[in-house]
Amino acid sequence: MTTESTTYKRLQMPRLSALVITLALCCAASGQTTLYVDDDNCPGPGSGSLVDPYCSIQVAIDASINGDTIEVASGTYFEAIDFLGKAITLRSSDGPATTIIDASSVPAAGETISVVRCVSGETSATVLNGFTITGGTGDTTATEVPIGGGMINIDSSPTVHDCIFTNRAGSGGGMYNALSSPSVSNCMFIGNRATYGGGMFNVDSSSMLINCAFIDNWTDSADGNGGGMYNDNSNPTLINCTFVGNTTHAVGAGMLNRLSNPILTNCTFRGNTAAGGGGGMANGNSNPTVTNCSFINNTGRWGGGGMSNFRSSSTVSNCTFISNTASGGSGGGMQNYESSPTVNNCTFIGNTAITAGGGVINEVSSSTTFSNCTFSGNISKRGGGIYNDFRSTIGLYNCTFSENSATQYGGGIYNNSTGSVTVAMTNCIMWGDGPNEIINTSGALTTINFSNIGGSGGSAAWDSLLGLDGGGNIDADPLFVDPLGLDGLAGTADDDLRLLPGSPCIDAADYDAYLSVGGGAADLDGKTRIIDNINVLDTGVGVVTYLDMGAYEEGVCHIDDIFDLNDFVNLDACLDGPAGGPNPGCACIDLNFDDHVDLRDFAQFQLIFNP
Repeated sequence: MTTESTTYKRLQMPRLSALVITLALCCAASGQTTLYVDDDNCPGPGSGSLVDPYCSIQVAIDASINGDTIEVASGTYFEAIDFLGKAITLRSSDGPATTIIDASSVPAAGETISVVRCVSGETSATVLNGFTITGGTGDTTATEVPIGGGMINIDSSPTVHDCIFTNRAGSGGGMYNALSSPSVSNCMFIGNRATYGGGMFNVDSSSMLINCAFIDNWTDSADGNGGGMYNDNSNPTLINCTFVGNTTHAVGAGMLNRLSNPILTNCTFRGNTAAGGGGGMANGNSNPTVTNCSFINNTGRWGGGGMSNFRSSSTVSNCTFISNTASGGSGGGMQNYESSPTVNNCTFIGNTAITAGGGVINEVSSSTTFSNCTFSGNISKRGGGIYNDFRSTIGLYNCTFSENSATQYGGGIYNNSTGSVTVAMTNCIMWGDGPNEIINTSGALTTINFSNIGGSGGSAAWDSLLGLDGGGNIDADPLFVDPLGLDGLAGTADDDLRLLPGSPCIDAADYDAYLSVGGGAADLDGKTRIIDNINVLDTGVGVVTYLDMGAYEEGVCHIDDIFDLNDFVNLDACLDGPAGGPNPGCACIDLNFDDHVDLRDFAQFQLIFNP
């Protein structure tokens, strides 16, 4: 036994030693070293150790192998760098405010240069973290026009985090991506300029951007496009990004999409200005998906202050368009030209157009569907809320119009017969628009059913100038909670177009029609779309006969005489409502009837709760 055991050990020990050596060599080859760079050690060159750091970032990259980390101390490094295809992490020790890579003194006279290059197939394992990238003028290796002033990615997909870009180029002042899918997070593109894509230019790329900001970027020529971002045949994804104060001499101050299908979620476009169209966003032959985004105070001189769609089929959901302007044209909030967008659960508030369509213009064979949308306080010469023109086909389902105005005609909607305009309106509310709710020029085909139209006479005494009566229409005060809001002004964010108890619009809509256009399960508030008010006689039609007209279901309660977990969720939402006054839409769960939903109501709820 002993002999066999000893023999076994002798046979195994050499194998074990070989394994240890092999693992050691493997780890050394893949790189697990941290190299250090500090400009305080210049002129260097240094050895890359903590006590004797390199003076140059590029020297450290040259010396690194895959898996290494390069840590850079605070300072300004006057150089341009190339990752050389290496899977390494380049990070600053103290963040971008104090760690700067400045290429302004690198190129020879008359030459241009990118500050950071990833052109050798870099993957997500190549990381740039915590730098200000500045002084770049663009790379001319592949093109005559300098591209990628701050960073150029060609057939590469690095990871970029917590960086600031301030540069210029012909295309992609801050960053240029071609055949690339970089992951960019917590980065700021500030004051970059280019002819195309001041902040970023994407071509044949699918970049991922999270928590990024594009601020005061611009295009610097008369035909420049895409002040903040230009997407060409690209499908980037943007989450929690902002575009503020970007400008362009032509189209797309915040973002221009050409043959592209970007996905945007929780993004904000504010104060962007286009001398042409599309102050916030311009889409050409593109189909973006835009969700939970805000377009505020953007200007498109010739159209589409908030968004311009040209031959595009955008999907826009849960978005707000507030105080955007078409300063010399049409479509203050949105312009649709030969386009077929779908617009769900959106608000258009206080937008302005000089010519037509304060909120929206649909023109030249556009086919647009709106559901659960509100139009409040929008202003134009014609069609304060919406202007429809030239062979356009428009569907409006469960939309609410209030206090929109036109200096000539069609405070709510103007339907121009040029080339035949067809409008189908179902389950909508139009009240308080001036000087009139709807104008149809001769030949426009408008059909309205199960809607509350001010001055229409309802189906019982229908005014044929408004269009065809499809039945179920009424003409009665909709009893909005507060159409002018606390400030008493139409077209501001506090306008409250929810329905008070007793509104004639409650349980009075066509559910099947709503369902047929993909009407969602939630209203504009996010509440359940169908709530049966048992105190109201249902006058609606369809599989469900108690859908409300307009963009909101009345109240937040189920009103089914059973106080269960559904109502507890609603109670919680009302407890978080505005302080110091009644919570709009919460009257049905004000259990002690004191015009407040507070802890007293919670105590009462506990007594009647039915699990």
